[in-house]
Amino acid sequence: MKGKNQDETKISKVLEFKDNQTREESFENINIDNDDLNTKPRDVKKIEDTDKQKKLIKLKDKSSKHRNKKGEDKPKKTKKKLDSFDVASAVVIGLLIWAGISLSFTFIEQQMEISVLKERKLALETQIKQEEKELKKIKNTLNQMDTLEFIEKQAREKLGMIKPGETVYIDLTKKKN
Repeated sequence: MKGKNQDETKISKVLEFKDNQTREESFENINIDNDDLNTKPRDVKKIEDTDKQKKLIKLKDKSSKHRNKKGEDKPKKTKKKLDSFDVASAVVIGLLIWAGISLSFTFIEQQMEISVLKERKLALETQIKQEEKELKKIKNTLNQMDTLEFIEKQAREKLGMIKPGETVYIDLTKKKN
């Protein structure tokens, strides 16, 4: 009760403050001890206590986020600096990517070259078949040249030769150009 009476006296002293008085005069009229300034009303203490409790609850909730199912603390994730292993692995990965891309381009170029060579091979095979046909014709002609009938035919047509005792009739109706 003693604390309550002190609070009431403080409030009554503050109420005595008048509009016409200056601040300095009003502070002179109010006699408040230094102890009174350091103490807080009970309501303010209750509010501060509940605020502290809320903060503690939030802290407990945050700390529970870092715990696993068994209630053990999880290791906190920390940002680590790049060490030589990370740099080396990044370089190796980069080299692998570069090699993959390079091999892909090489493979594509080789496939294109293979298709061009296949077309060229097909064209050469058809040309070989045509040359073989022509060769067969020439061989047949050569084989026929060795015969007497072919020689006689050529001599009559190209050289105009006749056999002994033959008479040649020339058709004048045919015009030679």
